[in-house]
Amino acid sequence: MKTQLTYRFVLWTVAILVLACQSDRVTSSPDDVGRPMLLAGADTTLVYDTFTGTDGTDVISHVAETGQSWTAGIGAIKIQNNTARLSTGVDNNNHRMAITTDVADDSFDLSTDYTRGAADVGGDYAQLEFLAQSGTNPPQDRVYIAFTRTAATTVQVRLIRTKAFSFAQSIILDNAFPLSTDSSKRIGVSVSGLQVQTWWEPAGGGTRTNIGSAVTLTQDYRDGTHKRVAFNFVGSQAVGPGSPRIDNFTVVGPRSGQTVPATAPDTIPGAIYADSNLVTNSTKVAAPFVRDVVDVLFATGSTQSQRQAAIDQIGGVVIGGSQFPDGDGYYLVRVPGNGTDSAVFASIDALRSLSYVQVAMVEMLLDDPTGYLRPNDGQSWRRADWAVTPDSARGVNWSLEATAAPLAWGCTTGDTTKMIAVVDNAFIDPVTDLQANVDRVERANAYVPLFPHGTAVTSALGAVGNNGSGITGMMWRARLRLYEVGQFTPQGTAILSQGGQPIITNRGVAHAVVRAALAGARVVNLSLYRPWRHGVPHTGADSAVITQILTPMIHALRVRMPPTGAPLLTVIAGNNGQFGPQLNAFWSAYPALADTFPRQVVVVGAHDITHAYAQFADTGRLVTVAAPGVDVTILGTGGNPVTQQGTSFAAPYVSGLAGLLLAFDSALTRDDLYRLIIDGARRGGDTAGVVPIMNAYESLKLAARRPGAPLCGNRVWVNNNSVIAERNDSTHTTQQLTTLSEAAAYVNVRHGGRRVEVSATSGDRAFELRLGQWVETQDTATTQYGATYLSLLQWSHDLDSAVGITPRPGSGFVDLDVKIRDFAANTNATIQTIHVLEPSSGTYVCLLEGCTPGADALSVITSSTSADWRFAYSPQGG
Repeated sequence: MKTQLTYRFVLWTVAILVLACQSDRVTSSPDDVGRPMLLAGADTTLVYDTFTGTDGTDVISHVAETGQSWTAGIGAIKIQNNTARLSTGVDNNNHRMAITTDVADDSFDLSTDYTRGAADVGGDYAQLEFLAQSGTNPPQDRVYIAFTRTAATTVQVRLIRTKAFSFAQSIILDNAFPLSTDSSKRIGVSVSGLQVQTWWEPAGGGTRTNIGSAVTLTQDYRDGTHKRVAFNFVGSQAVGPGSPRIDNFTVVGPRSGQTVPATAPDTIPGAIYADSNLVTNSTKVAAPFVRDVVDVLFATGSTQSQRQAAIDQIGGVVIGGSQFPDGDGYYLVRVPGNGTDSAVFASIDALRSLSYVQVAMVEMLLDDPTGYLRPNDGQSWRRADWAVTPDSARGVNWSLEATAAPLAWGCTTGDTTKMIAVVDNAFIDPVTDLQANVDRVERANAYVPLFPHGTAVTSALGAVGNNGSGITGMMWRARLRLYEVGQFTPQGTAILSQGGQPIITNRGVAHAVVRAALAGARVVNLSLYRPWRHGVPHTGADSAVITQILTPMIHALRVRMPPTGAPLLTVIAGNNGQFGPQLNAFWSAYPALADTFPRQVVVVGAHDITHAYAQFADTGRLVTVAAPGVDVTILGTGGNPVTQQGTSFAAPYVSGLAGLLLAFDSALTRDDLYRLIIDGARRGGDTAGVVPIMNAYESLKLAARRPGAPLCGNRVWVNNNSVIAERNDSTHTTQQLTTLSEAAAYVNVRHGGRRVEVSATSGDRAFELRLGQWVETQDTATTQYGATYLSLLQWSHDLDSAVGITPRPGSGFVDLDVKIRDFAANTNATIQTIHVLEPSSGTYVCLLEGCTPGADALSVITSSTSADWRFAYSPQGG
């Protein structure tokens, strides 16, 4: 009878919550349909023709609204009803009109609205020529797209290349395309370098849909002569109401018509550093750099008109920049690409020939950007296994890379002063890779051999980092308390369902949260939800379930919290998408707390390595941020690494970020944590669907805006005898950290942002942040370099530097000694000699490793004055 009563209690009166790790296998990838290849800055119309004119007018005698007049082709094409149509139907010969445009032959869009003939006549087709050789008609060498009648509702769209007008035509794309008799669609092509993408839109414009995939041409047409565009018809339908026709013929070129700003912008488009945008195999620069982007620094005093002329000369578009403290700085300019690195270096050469351009160079990245820390843990978690930026996420540790954790760890790796709680089920203890971070665990090992869900969640939050084994959590160092939500007999035995599963109640969950808050937890992670396995909830009874689950928790958060207030509560969106359609996160229960307790509850959804929102994760307005939750590596049975998925494992990354923020600045309040998590995700710029993806580094940089806070990604420099930090990179608000009584040369900020070292006349001096003030210390022991934004101030950092040397033409063969300046000893030491064999051929780049502390100024010393020297550059702050 006792078993019967317990079963009924569980079945009918207790709201049973299950663990969010249980999800069907989900794989997803973004859909390329409807995503045309985009041309950077392609908004200058070179040809636009609506064929407005008197019916029967030859197109040859007609001038387009934008662009030149049409030249004679084979046969004739006439205007009728403001469209271009065949003038005769007596044969199936080509009838062609062409314009030799001023379009650059490596970057443009071409399109027209095409209406298929009303009569279904064999041989009816039209084509658009591009990359066609000028001066001949038909051209001997050309690329074109043709759309040919194949059925009453279908045309065949082909991308064709002909060489020497051979009828052995090379068809490089062949796709069936829906287009019924007497219907219209806009058909076009985008050319970018050697890539060609055909596409269609509704006639008159609208959502663009790709036709097939982009094709890479095997022959390079960019010779300056393939600058003709044309249209032609082949068919037997004479001009008439039902004949095939084209309208709105358009060629759009790469120039933007952009007004170049008089001073450099101070924004860096983070997306340009995606792996796909990097050139890593250039024979001209032996380091990765951003594809088709040039850094330009104009000479002091150069005018806006000079800057405009320089960037127009290379067909460039300003996409960002970075300012010096005095206001001017580098322009980041995108130039028309050609699929290789030749275009960007040609642009650099052109810019360097101008007297008012001081520097022109590629946007180069060091292999190890500064301002980050990578742990050294178990197999596949070694230091060399870590990518630094979210766009480079890969491997079994992709989830932490995708949150920008390596960059965030350059600011803090956590500490043990503030308690973080995990309220969950099934903890095992001890676990080697957790033990140093776990302060206390309730009822450990009560559910062996069940999967240790609580331990798995905890490991994502706080597996010990940099200990040479296991995995890495968001916090390398932490003070974690683990609270069991399962129900137990008075004798301490776990109560299980008849199916052998833990019994978890709404009351038990609320009590565990109260215990954690009263013990001093500043953050509580709750990876539990209410599943709906048997259909979509919609009745009043369904709503009552949510009310019952929330009632004890609402009471606990309103009445049972300590005088200092309730902790930040991190809850999961839920995994109801594994049972059927995704549900609104309200139906997962705990997300609904966000309406009652705004700025106190963070609701976390899940995304995969492609940034696609997980198909199993619940959705809706309550979801605050997304975090990695597909193929996440955590510690499972026996404390061994395993791969799991579910919103359960997304939430602890957000809880770990809250812990990092508290370790970075203990003065932060619960409301501060909520704001910094949300604003950092938005500032990171990545989304999973419509949900912003958490970005630990951006959240920490926002925390560093407060005067008196440690430094994280701030620009820091010496101005005369003062050390200055830029606290807000949007308003450029600065703070004077300290003033010296002597001249200083440079400053380095240590990892953690609480110590700066200044190279002054008397030697190295160190300052530490104590109670919001920078106080000089006699402790000059060095720690790891790198946590400051020094790249634009000509100093190396993180013991990794690069220098580029550009010999000026005619200088002859020279040896360039790359030296490093030791301000303490007031000496130069040669660390590398470069023998320039071809002084006019380009830029030489050397990577400098292992620079000694206190010797950070790069310079190039040569007996001649024929070399320009460049300085270290890295896109990330520390």
